[in-house]
Amino acid sequence: MNRKQRRAAEKQAGASLDGAFAQALAHHQVGELDQAEALYRKILARDARHLDSLNLIGAVCSARGDHKAALVWLNRAVAVNGSVPEVHNNCGVALEGLDRLEEAALHYQRALEIRPGFVDALTNLGLVRLRQGQEAEAMAAFQQVLAADPDIPEAQNALGVLLHRRGRVEEAVACFERATGLRSDFAQAFKNLGSALLDLAHPIEAACGYARAIELSPEDPEAVVGLASAEQAQGEASRALSRLMQALGRREDAALRLKFAEIVSKAPIDALTSDVASWVARAVADPWARPATLLPAALALLARSPDPNDALLIALLTSTPIADVAWEETLTARRRRLLEGGERDLRFTCALARQAFLTEYCWATTDAEEAAVQALAMRIAADLDAGSAIDPLDLARLAAYRSLASLPRSMRLMAHGADDAMRGLLIQQIAQPVEEMALAAAMPALTAIEDAVSQEVRAQYEENPYPRWARAAPPGAPITLDQHLRRQFPDAPYQPITIEGGLQALVAGTGTGQQAIETAQRYDVVSVLGVDLSRASLAYAQRMARSLGLGNIEFAQADILKLGVLERRFHLIESGGVLHHMADPLAGWRVLTGLLRPGGLMRIGLYSDIGRRDVLAAQHLIGADAADASPAAIRRLRQKLLDHRSDPQVSGILTSTDFFSLSECRDLLLHVHEHRLSLPVIAGWLETLGLNFLGFECAPELTARYRRRFPQDRTLSDLARWHVFETENPDAFVGMYQFWVQKG
Repeated sequence: MNRKQRRAAEKQAGASLDGAFAQALAHHQVGELDQAEALYRKILARDARHLDSLNLIGAVCSARGDHKAALVWLNRAVAVNGSVPEVHNNCGVALEGLDRLEEAALHYQRALEIRPGFVDALTNLGLVRLRQGQEAEAMAAFQQVLAADPDIPEAQNALGVLLHRRGRVEEAVACFERATGLRSDFAQAFKNLGSALLDLAHPIEAACGYARAIELSPEDPEAVVGLASAEQAQGEASRALSRLMQALGRREDAALRLKFAEIVSKAPIDALTSDVASWVARAVADPWARPATLLPAALALLARSPDPNDALLIALLTSTPIADVAWEETLTARRRRLLEGGERDLRFTCALARQAFLTEYCWATTDAEEAAVQALAMRIAADLDAGSAIDPLDLARLAAYRSLASLPRSMRLMAHGADDAMRGLLIQQIAQPVEEMALAAAMPALTAIEDAVSQEVRAQYEENPYPRWARAAPPGAPITLDQHLRRQFPDAPYQPITIEGGLQALVAGTGTGQQAIETAQRYDVVSVLGVDLSRASLAYAQRMARSLGLGNIEFAQADILKLGVLERRFHLIESGGVLHHMADPLAGWRVLTGLLRPGGLMRIGLYSDIGRRDVLAAQHLIGADAADASPAAIRRLRQKLLDHRSDPQVSGILTSTDFFSLSECRDLLLHVHEHRLSLPVIAGWLETLGLNFLGFECAPELTARYRRRFPQDRTLSDLARWHVFETENPDAFVGMYQFWVQKG
């Protein structure tokens, strides 16, 4: 073939490739990806360096979700020509799909270097920065995109997300409305619109946004959760629960479970229809929230179903102390009948025994019961020594009155756990306490405990680890500390804190670990140190953390007063219900403030003098009995208060969940050292410590009442006005003040 013929052949081949590529591109543009890919492959079989085919076959793979394959093709395209912005943009898309976000950002930036103002790459870069939590960079990118072209729905939606996070909700709504106007099939934008409208207290309009999102994406659990929230806000709890149950029937999703638990815990009784009960039983047993928060709804449902084998009752008995006087009386009487041998229901007896253990055997007993229990314990101990058979029901009856770990050679009983109900009981009362003893012995100590009051407090919590809890609420999707504060206090005078290398958190006075564990689960990239005076409490906490597989939390014994020796500094310090048990709460708070990084955050809990008036009344009634904190004495004083239940000054104590276990009752009424504070005193301490008040953690109804009383306090952070409000509403902080502050 001569030169002329060769050139003609090459021209014809090129024309053929161009025609094939045009055909492939036509298929690609109308979404016929299989046909497009087949043609791209034919082209590449003839010309392995055909740049456009390499680029677009990579785009096809990404569109299908096969980002690894996409990256192979796109890397070949970069090798052919590394100066094509579209290739770098598609590389970024593939890397983003593989969660290699920083590499994706580098390719988007390279595309922008080659072609400044390349809108697709700029939009994608903004979306990556949004995913990385780099909100300032994301905001700048989207503003630049929209300045060039305001009709890009993805950029409008993303800018709306950022504005929403920063509390600029009306502006966010405008962005979402623009995005949905540009793209009527933009499900995410409709969902975001619903969320913003809900925050603006427009639940009817919010419901419309969520409903459209569900039309477009029927299986999106977040949209269902949003619509249920909007219905709840309209007072339609029954409709919201029905919607969630239908969705849960199709798909068990964590967001659906959390929302169901939240709505059930607040729903009026008439919304708790019979079909809700089985789902509430699941919510308690799994659990879908802290079981104690579901207790009122569960008891309301059980009032219609007195069957002791009800799955909901069994779930409650094994999950949380049943904090209700009438139910305590019912269960106490049922325990007595079981001891007398009139019934042989092993499943219920095991569940009742586990409930008694959770309450630390705080229920009253008669002399006849005590004698029968002692005889039963001696008989079982003798059978253990002799290697004789033991009736499982007898074990469960004994366990309903005293822990099986109190028996000599109790570990031998672990061989009796063939039945599921009995196995759960033996693990709770024998295996777990043994594990805690080993953990307590090995617990590291960060400081000495020399202060006299600290020593007394430690002794109390060694005897009575506080609080008792059996099941942890499931974690939601991890969020940043900044996101948490923005959501909780959108109008607060909060300054974002720079966090590099992960959030460092200290829980000072962690007790049995519930707060520290929830902190370890709540935040993204967090490391938690939990300290406490009591090794017994810390061992309980460590056992629970291990059972949940948490590797980002550590525990150690320490006195807050001595923690200044630590070289570590923390972005976040939480100390709830601890400082007011110190000899000098301000001295302890000063130590913690010194451990806080500049701009760091604190979550603090302190007793309210006004809110504790019922406790003071109960302590006055108890009188001299308060000197004895033995288990028998606590049972007696509880009965004394129950005998005075008609006294208005006592009735408030009987509704406190702390009344329904020995440790919590002792903490509530018989603590060895306690301070009660007022908001003016706290305001003075904050000024002394250089801490800025951000806001209270409290029920939305309480916040709404405060807003109506003081609409001029837009940030909800004026402690002088809050003091007036509490004086007018003395039940506002019955539990304690719980609030956030920031180091100046």
